[in-house]
Amino acid sequence: SSSDNQNELPSKPSSDGQNQSLNREVKYRFQCPFKCAIESFRTMKLLYDHCKRDHNNSLGTQNLTFTNMDEFLRWKEKEEENNYVYYVRSERTYRPKRISAINIECTYYYGCCRDGIYRPNKKCVENRHDKTIKRRKRKRSRKLNALCISRMYVRKYYDKHIEVVYIPMHTGHELNQGELVYLPLPKSTRESVYLKLSQGVNMNRIVEDVRKDIDHRVNRHEFNNRLCRKYFLTRTDVRNINRRLQINESMMHDDDATSVSIIIEKLRREPFNPVLAFKPQGITLPEYPLLLKDSFLLAIQTEFQMQLFQRYSNKILCIDSTHGTNAYKFKLITCIVPDDFGSGQPVAWCISDKESIDVLNIFINSFHQKSPKAQVLTVMTDDDCTGYAAAKNVFGENIRHILCHWHVKHAWKRHLRRVQKTNQELIYRTLHVLVEEVDINRFHQLMNRFVCNWTRKEPKFIEYFRRYYQDRPEKWAKCYRHFEHADTDTNNFVESFHNKLKTVYFNGKSNRRLDKLIHVLLSIERDSYVIHMRKMHSMVINTKEVAEKSYHKKGLNISVNNVKMIELNKWIVADIKEVESVGYMITWYQANCQECQMSSTSRTCSSPECLFLCYHMYSCDSRCYSYNNGHICEHIHRVHS
Repeated sequence: SSSDNQNELPSKPSSDGQNQSLNREVKYRFQCPFKCAIESFRTMKLLYDHCKRDHNNSLGTQNLTFTNMDEFLRWKEKEEENNYVYYVRSERTYRPKRISAINIECTYYYGCCRDGIYRPNKKCVENRHDKTIKRRKRKRSRKLNALCISRMYVRKYYDKHIEVVYIPMHTGHELNQGELVYLPLPKSTRESVYLKLSQGVNMNRIVEDVRKDIDHRVNRHEFNNRLCRKYFLTRTDVRNINRRLQINESMMHDDDATSVSIIIEKLRREPFNPVLAFKPQGITLPEYPLLLKDSFLLAIQTEFQMQLFQRYSNKILCIDSTHGTNAYKFKLITCIVPDDFGSGQPVAWCISDKESIDVLNIFINSFHQKSPKAQVLTVMTDDDCTGYAAAKNVFGENIRHILCHWHVKHAWKRHLRRVQKTNQELIYRTLHVLVEEVDINRFHQLMNRFVCNWTRKEPKFIEYFRRYYQDRPEKWAKCYRHFEHADTDTNNFVESFHNKLKTVYFNGKSNRRLDKLIHVLLSIERDSYVIHMRKMHSMVINTKEVAEKSYHKKGLNISVNNVKMIELNKWIVADIKEVESVGYMITWYQANCQECQMSSTSRTCSSPECLFLCYHMYSCDSRCYSYNNGHICEHIHRVHS
């Protein structure tokens, strides 16, 4: 309700408790809107008294009463929408201490958002050449660099009713639609967008729903008269609200370290504790004596990830790390195993300030203790000895170690920069042939020829090659990979996961907080669970079964006349088109492999003619057998059938 009676404005508490006399030599902030001889005033109350006494104008002051704060806020938003303005509440809240104001709980002060002076950012970049200062390009400020006298003085009483002294008169700017660009989104619009985002509504759909009132082009001239700020909603506004929504979901406390501790305690109270190890900074723990006081370590493995590790760990375990996932330069170490559908599945994560062998020992041993029966036969890392050394300490000396081909070739390219430009491409092509060669004898012939040909021309590079690669070809040459390793020659599973984390889940934006990183990792685990279960219960093609059926079909197409037994447990199989060729040697080693029959991850043939045929029963000296890294080639299928 409004009243025509004009009461005095509530004054803010003064340090001396008295209204000082005006000093006309000093130009105060509150200036008279009627341009009289008295130019400025120290407080808004003095300006109000001056206008009422000398100009007989009370600035249109209104006294309003509301039953509660919600009713006042609804009226305030409606007033802002009608007048194209926005009122900002002062950070200072006055709580009266006088006995006469004992019923007043507190007083709030609202001012027009256009009121005030723009203060540019003090951060600047200094040009080292001419020592000039270049300031950042800034957006247009909503500040007038002048005074707007429109105010709201809000008194909240203990019985929850609200009394407002409202000065609707604005100075320094006009109240029209041109002011909309300076206004923030109304609270009701922000809450509506927030609710739709929490329900999973698409951003484009949210913007379309807000703008649906202006779809009719014929009535746009009528729509211009009721234009308001919410119709200027952009996808950038929605993204900003979505970012706050994500922060609210992951941020348990303003302090990141405290928020992480709260999340860890919450995870530990779950029926399955996914926290493998946790060591915060600033303390030493007896269970981690090798970690320094300032070291940080967090290892996570959920129940679903543990099941994946137990099922697929006998194929290959890929280990790699990435940076840029937080503002503390902590590394994210990821362990991934490939499933039956050719997809990489993360089975454990570790966030640490360093990637030392002590950290990796704790990390790998923590999830190995939860799955002691899981067999890890092969580990793939980059050309760094710490990952393999930690895996060997945990899984035993017999574990195989292979290097990622991409990292090996990248290291060669880096050292080839010191070679003459005319020789760089030729050397790299020769090294690429060495990596892809599948015959061991031919591989050694090519490698010896390569070393002999380039020793005199490029001695430094050949010395580097001899020191790091010539004596350990079993780690990087494809001809030595005649064992089950899921056809994996690069760490693309891990690299693809890290790219997905940064581009999809972080939307290409840099993440600063650690609690958000933990929240995103757990969201990825949830999505991986849903996708994997959908593949398990739907007609998704299993890449392993498709490959085996293809080789089985090719084997049955080979004529029986192409198969010749030369001695016990040894056969010669010629190709389909070459009946009288020498053919390939097939050797039988053992009968049905009980281990492969009981395991769902081993490569066994499911066709009736070759039921339970597995990789361990035969060997073949054909190039296709070596190239396909453990697939049962068509020659073995022909002999067994």
